[in-house]
Amino acid sequence: SIRNLLTTSPGEKILNPAYGCDLRGLLFEQVTKNIGEQIGNIIYKQITTFEPRIRIDRLDITVSPEEQQYDIELSFSVPTLNLVGISILGILNSNGYVFNNK
Repeated sequence: SIRNLLTTSPGEKILNPAYGCDLRGLLFEQVTKNIGEQIGNIIYKQITTFEPRIRIDRLDITVSPEEQQYDIELSFSVPTLNLVGISILGILNSNGYVFNNK
């Protein structure tokens, strides 16, 4: 469900038009620290809004202007299932959002 949230843009889900992170809207912006912070804020807000089962342990956005991309590392826990230390790694660049798992 986290992957779906990260790759869905608001308006794509008919019965829940606010669902999604709209990361595609930032793909062709200049790669900067400010946009990286904006990406982190969007991800944090949407996860806390639409995935109350999840507790975010760490969210790191690494800005790589030379590669024209953002490296995103999300570590989280699911307290109700006793799951801790789950990580999702991804890259956001002009090709979209690509997942790399640990």
